Amino acid sequence: MNQKNPGVAAVLSLIFSGVGQIYNGQIKKGLIFMFLATTGFVLVALGALALILGYYKGFLNTKLAITALLSLVLGGIVVCWVGIYSIYDAYENAK
Repeated sequence: MNQKNPGVAAVLSLIFSGVGQIYNGQIKKGLIFMFLATTGFVLVALGALALILGYYKGFLNTKLAITALLSLVLGGIVVCWVGIYSIYDAYENAK
């Protein structure tokens, strides 16, 4: 197995979750991290879009606002957790 540079692996995962794992040769794990990070980004985008459109189009109510905020928070947590763990995992597995 080729020795990988831990710093390069960590920076690649910092740029986008999962890329460091792919650099390390862990293709399946990298694709899973990419999928999770993308899902988190989509949740954030949908929550923000619902709040913005609901406000400007005049159909924002309490139920929509709470759902949109939950989407924003959950998506943000997923993105942060996956991002941090992806960097750590890529660095450790490259050593």
